[in-house]
Amino acid sequence: MPIYLTLASLIIDKDAIEKKYKGGIKQFRDDYFKKQGDASQEDDEVFLIARMNYDEFDLDELVSMGFEYDKIRKFSNDFVIYQRYQGYLWQVDWIEDNSVFGWHSKTNAQLSNKAKMFGEITMNDIDKVFESGQDPFIPMTIENVNTHPLSRLLEMTNK
Repeated sequence: MPIYLTLASLIIDKDAIEKKYKGGIKQFRDDYFKKQGDASQEDDEVFLIARMNYDEFDLDELVSMGFEYDKIRKFSNDFVIYQRYQGYLWQVDWIEDNSVFGWHSKTNAQLSNKAKMFGEITMNDIDKVFESGQDPFIPMTIENVNTHPLSRLLEMTNK
């Protein structure tokens, strides 16, 4: 499921969590994720921790949890940091994006194709969605791919 990329996004691969975090995804969610604030998101493949600036992420804490991070190379394949105006601090092969939404390479093709289309929506149109009382940045799922506020916006603008 595509997730909305925030100003600073720490994106953690759930495969790494399953392999490296004692108790797996459920325990990680309880121990760490639930304490990260309302702007943070979860989909089927990743967790996204949202901050205003990338230097607010405590990478030492992630290392203490069992995730790998090379301080010299400034690289991890377990997680990646995305900054809205600068891009990724390092590249991993499991994440894709269109500068608005990000998704795991294993994401359902219907969802990733729709998210790619969202990259063409203007901020003026997104403001209209907000003004109508809907949140355009909720994660997109198989269940809401056709009813997601941005999907409906695309339908209206393509008519």
